[in-house]
Amino acid sequence: MRKFPAQYNLQENDVLYFTHIPKTAGMTFRTIVEDHFHAEEICPATLNAQLAKIPKDEVIHYRLFRGHLGFINLPELIPGKNLVNVTVLREPVARVISHYEYIRRMPGDPHYEAVKDMTLEEFAQKLTAGKVGKSIQTYHMAKTLRFDLEGLTPAEILEVAKESLDRFAFVGLVERFQDSLFLLSYIFGWKPILNSRKENAAKKKQPIDELPSSTLEIIQESTQWDAELYRYAREIFESRYDEMIQDLQQAYGHLKSPPQDQDSDDRLLWLEQHYQQRYADLHRPAPKSLLYDFREPLRGSGWQRRECPTDHPAYRWIGPARFPPWICRSPRIPL
Repeated sequence: MRKFPAQYNLQENDVLYFTHIPKTAGMTFRTIVEDHFHAEEICPATLNAQLAKIPKDEVIHYRLFRGHLGFINLPELIPGKNLVNVTVLREPVARVISHYEYIRRMPGDPHYEAVKDMTLEEFAQKLTAGKVGKSIQTYHMAKTLRFDLEGLTPAEILEVAKESLDRFAFVGLVERFQDSLFLLSYIFGWKPILNSRKENAAKKKQPIDELPSSTLEIIQESTQWDAELYRYAREIFESRYDEMIQDLQQAYGHLKSPPQDQDSDDRLLWLEQHYQQRYADLHRPAPKSLLYDFREPLRGSGWQRRECPTDHPAYRWIGPARFPPWICRSPRIPL
C-alpha cells in the first residue's frame, strides 16, 4: 500500500505541495504548514490563474506550494525538483454540504451567482469534476499522479487516485484533525503541532442526519467514488497513526504527563521528545546569536498565522484569537 517512508526529513531539493481540496480544513492546514517555511520560500499563488502569471524562472525557487492548483501540471514547472505531496480529505457527504453552504454565504465566490438559488440536491449534481461527478477528491488525487485523465473510466480514475495516495508523504482526515497534525509532526520531525486556528470555518453546520433521505441518496450517488477513496485514505491514515503510536510508546512510553495536569496528553510529551531527537540527529551547529523576524519559520503553539504586509514588517498575533498583544519583530538574541 504505502510507498513513502514512515519518517522523512525534507531535503534541499524537495518541494512540498499541499493539494487543497475545497472544504477540507485546508485554509487552517495551509497556515500551519506555512509556519515551517520562510515567507520567501512560499509560492504566493493559491489558484491556477495566479500561478499561471508567475514567471517560470521564479516558480522554480519556491519550496512550498499550497492551494487549488489542480489544473496546472506542477511537476512540469519545477523540473529537477522532488515533489513531496500532502493533503487532507473529508467524508464526502459532509464535504459537499459544507461546500454548498460556504458558496451561498460568500458573495465573492466565483460560483456564488450560479449556486445561490440552487437546492442542495441540484448542487450535488452540478459543478462536477468530469466523469467522476461530485467526487472531486478522487479527481484531484488522481491528477497529482497522472495529470491527463482523458480516456479513463471513473473506476480507472479511482485506481489512479488510490495509487497517488500510496505515494503521498501524508494524508490527513478532517474528522481526526488533531490526530492528523500529530502524524504530520511525526513524519517530518517537526515540533508537535496543536491546532489553535479555525480559518474559513462555518459557525453553524447542518447535521447530515437532518437531511431528507432523497437528498442524502443523491449526494451519496454523486460522490460514490469519493466514498471509496475516503475509505482507502482512512485505512492509510489509521495504519500510519497506529505505527506512530507504537513507535513512540516503545521509545518514550516510560514518560508520563503530570497527573495534576488535566489537559495533559502523553502523545504530546512523546512527540516533543521525538522532535528533539530528530533535530539532534541533524547535527546542526548552534549559532552564537540569532537575528529573527516573522518572515522566518516559527514552530510552537499559540501563534496565529503569519501576516506579511507590504508596508511594514511581518508580524504574528499570539493567543486564541487575533487580538493584542502582537509582535512585529524580534531583536538580535544572544544564545
